[in-house]
Amino acid sequence: MRNATGTIRSTTGRSGARNAKRIAKDDGRTSLWLYNKLANDPASLAALSDDQFYLLRAELSEADFKHFSNERAKQRNPTSASGKGAGDLDSESVKRTLDSRLHMIGVNTSPGKDKSAAARLGAIRKYVDERLLVAQREAGKKFDDQEITKHIDMLLAQQAMFDGWWGDHSGTMLAMTVDDIPDKERDEISTAFRRAGIENPSDAQVLELYWQSVTHRKHGLKEGEK
Repeated sequence: MRNATGTIRSTTGRSGARNAKRIAKDDGRTSLWLYNKLANDPASLAALSDDQFYLLRAELSEADFKHFSNERAKQRNPTSASGKGAGDLDSESVKRTLDSRLHMIGVNTSPGKDKSAAARLGAIRKYVDERLLVAQREAGKKFDDQEITKHIDMLLAQQAMFDGWWGDHSGTMLAMTVDDIPDKERDEISTAFRRAGIENPSDAQVLELYWQSVTHRKHGLKEGEK
């Protein structure tokens, strides 16, 4: 793969297979449609009874279930300890800023009954939430509005290679769909998943591995780091 800034070099080999296996085992268990629904409507999340909320456990990874458990606690009790520290996001600010920026790059943040579009939006929200939490842990604090805006703008400035009629071209990474991933990269991602024992990864899983590869390439992250 290309060796350009902000693009992925390789998703094959043992590293790619391990990432693919982790996604299928953990993050891949999360329903991206559900992630978007819960992140997009915190009032409905807070209104769920304990029984209703715990029924969602089967559709969320351990980390995502914990994240929304904290979000639910914050909605129900704004002064709770779950709303403080580097492990917590100012979710209202994140949603407001991200929605505004996504509108600017042509991503529909109100997909309605289109579950495929909602799942793609959920993948974006999940990626942004995870990267913000990593940045907050590194900074040792919870970000304010200005810092959230700065980091979201940085994430949306990330470039990736798109497949096009007139050849590959660079574009905004989080604006892409699976069909935008160049054929060579998609083939290598498919190979990584097959090595991990997953024959038919979801579109969300494929996008996640591609985005992670871009992030790892840009920041020089080690295996297992987000």
